[in-house]
Amino acid sequence: MNEMTSINRVIELERADAARQALEEAANQLETMSGAEQYQRAWRKAADFLRSFKPKGA
Repeated sequence: MNEMTSINRVIELERADAARQALEEAANQLETMSGAEQYQRAWRKAADFLRSFKPKGA
């Protein structure tokens, strides 16, 4: 692997990690929202939906 390819791979991995962190933070915020039980179930489902978009580990 040449140096430029290595740099591009590191950038790709860092972007994926940033995306995972942002999606997890958003999901955690949804899960802590208050309201009636129906709303809390909806927040949990929305959090699960967000987590489904997290890039897979490389």
